[in-house]
Amino acid sequence: MVDCLTQVNALLNQPNTFSRNSEHIICLVSLFLDSYEHLDAAAYGDNSYSDELRPLLATIGDPTAIIPFDVDIVLAKMMKVLLRKGPNRASLGKNGMTSIIKSIQRIQAKSADNIIAAAEMCNAILNSCYDGANVKVLIEQDGVRPILRFLKYDDTAVIAGALGVLQGVCYVPVGRQYVRQDGKVFVATSLHSYCFL
Repeated sequence: MVDCLTQVNALLNQPNTFSRNSEHIICLVSLFLDSYEHLDAAAYGDNSYSDELRPLLATIGDPTAIIPFDVDIVLAKMMKVLLRKGPNRASLGKNGMTSIIKSIQRIQAKSADNIIAAAEMCNAILNSCYDGANVKVLIEQDGVRPILRFLKYDDTAVIAGALGVLQGVCYVPVGRQYVRQDGKVFVATSLHSYCFL
């Protein structure tokens, strides 16, 4: 099934791919998800190496990209699954995390009603937070702000995903310090967490 990722990457590298290849991309990602989405993290692929994520990250992180809703959803789900794998999380670095932050900003700016993509990207970010270096980059690149905007959505899955990210941030010392020092983050997280009890 890693071959599905290779094929998706090849399609994402093509110009005007969404006008020509949307159905093919959805089909390939669906095959990938059918194999891996409902398995635990250890069941996905070979954990001795990272996968090629650059084409996917470049696509979702392009603020000018006009990605069809259904494609945006499956790409967000694919990213969520890929980031269950430790080497993929470790390989993100500043560029990868910046692409993910731009992705959520793009979803909020251009696809505010694409609730499913928003929730799935929150889950992808949560998975990235299992690597403390990614939490540090998320904070440094002001990636917590767009997560807080998700708390204003009128959808339980998006709010739960955003709270999951904030909880993930708090598992890392620099994240806990950030949440404690930033009053808006602390208050927003506390109020929403209380409402979910």
